[in-house]
Amino acid sequence: MKHNFLIVLAVVILVAGCTGGSGFDKNAGATIKDYSIDFTDLIEGEETGIMLTVQNIGGKTMPGDSKLWLYGPTVSADSWAITGSIATAASDAGMTIGTASFLPPDTERGAEGSLIPTQGVLQFNGNIPEGLPPQQYVFNARLCYPYLTSAASALKTQSQNEYRINPQEKTAAQTVASAGPIHLSLRGSENIRRSGNAIQLVFDVDNVGSGNPLAKSASDCSVGPDIPLNELNKLTVSITLDGANVAGCQDKVVNIDKKTNKGILYCSATVPDTNDPKHEFHITATAEYDYYITRELVVNVADDGTGD
Repeated sequence: MKHNFLIVLAVVILVAGCTGGSGFDKNAGATIKDYSIDFTDLIEGEETGIMLTVQNIGGKTMPGDSKLWLYGPTVSADSWAITGSIATAASDAGMTIGTASFLPPDTERGAEGSLIPTQGVLQFNGNIPEGLPPQQYVFNARLCYPYLTSAASALKTQSQNEYRINPQEKTAAQTVASAGPIHLSLRGSENIRRSGNAIQLVFDVDNVGSGNPLAKSASDCSVGPDIPLNELNKLTVSITLDGANVAGCQDKVVNIDKKTNKGILYCSATVPDTNDPKHEFHITATAEYDYYITRELVVNVADDGTGD
C-alpha cells in the first residue's frame, strides 16, 4: 500500500508541475475563455458578434453542470438586443452549461480540456443623445461551476517509547493536493507522538483562484448570479483515514476569510490500535464547493450622426 501511495503522489506532482501547451492551470477548475466581440466601438443600430467559451483547465474531470449569466446593460426593444445561443445567458435563469464529465487537459499529449463555445449577436437599438461622447456599456459574464479538491497526506506517528528513543526525529507533513482554486494542506510534523488513539488534524484551506467558493447546493449552482453574502466563501470538507470515513470529520463547513482568502479546518481523528513503534497513516481531505468567476467586456456606442 505504501508503494502505491507514493506512486500516486509522484503522478500528481508530475501533473501539477507541467503546464505545457495544454492550458493546464493548477489554481483553476473551469474558466471563461475567449470572451470577446468583433468590434468594441459601435454606432447605434450596428451589430457585432459576441463569443464566449467555457473550458476545463484544471486537473480533474468536472463533477456536474455549470451555470452562465450575462448581465449589466438592459436587454429590451429600446436598448440592447442579444440573439444566438448566448442570449439564454442573459435571462434571469441563466444558461446551463453541460460540463458534467468535462475532461481536464491531457498534459502528456498537449490536448486541451473539454470546452463549450457560446455565441451570438449584440445590437444597440437605443438612442445616444447627439453631441455626447460614446457611451460605455459593461457586459458581465459570471460562471458558476461545481468542483472537488482533494489532498492526500502521509502522516507518521510514534509510540511513547519510540518518542523517548528518538525525540528529535521529525519532518514536515507531506501533502499533495489535486489542482483547483481551493488548496488544502495538513499542518504539523510527520512524527506525531501517539497518546491513546486520538490525533488532532489541522488543515489550511486557501482560495488561490480568481473567484469565490460557495457552499455546495443541492443542484449545481442553483443560487443565481446575485450571491447571498451568508453563503459566499464557504465550502464543506470531509476526511478519510486509510480509506475509511473519520467520524465527526464529514461535511465540515469551512469559512474562507474574504480579506486573506484563507480558512482553517480542525478535526479530531481516532486512529486504529497499533503496537508499531512507528506507523504511517494515509489521510485524504476532500473539499466540495461551487465556484464563481466573473469577466467583463466593455462596449462603446456612439451616436449614428443622423441626429435622430
